[in-house]
Amino acid sequence: MGREGDAGDLRRAPAQGLTRRRPPWSEHDQGGRDRLKPRAPTAAAAEGAGFRPCLRCRPEAAPGTPAWRGAAATVTRAFKLIDGGFLDDGKTVGDLADTLGMTSRHLSRLFAEHAGAPPSAVAATRRVQRAKRMVDETSLPMAAIAFAAGFRSIRRFNAAFRAVYRRPPRALRAARRR
Repeated sequence: MGREGDAGDLRRAPAQGLTRRRPPWSEHDQGGRDRLKPRAPTAAAAEGAGFRPCLRCRPEAAPGTPAWRGAAATVTRAFKLIDGGFLDDGKTVGDLADTLGMTSRHLSRLFAEHAGAPPSAVAATRRVQRAKRMVDETSLPMAAIAFAAGFRSIRRFNAAFRAVYRRPPRALRAARRR
């Protein structure tokens, strides 16, 4: 195996007092001091040896990728799903979190930090905004607008619309026509 005093190939294991041979690529990108040292053949090999893989081994974590942007990328993906009506189809915030690969608690924390409101409130606001745009731009009946905007009932549509705009949708449409 080697001599115990050979500092280049042997390293003392602290608990057992035994020595082990270091892998040939064990100096895996330590702060860029010596870039000519051999690298781990794969990211899994580096992690298995107790090293953190560099960006050469993990290109998915390079600048400009969603992993590099972190939580903002996750919130952006969640907004796109909400805009597409993900929470309007009877799915829950837990289903949204599962789709994004996290817990609903963590998703709620991310929304509180980046959007200032929980995902359900964001979805409700988007739903009411979509309904108002349809009230302003179309002559569809209110029931059709309510269901097209993602509301499950006309009563919920009217209540949400009144809560945001302080008047019923018919009054808003009548004022627009004058």
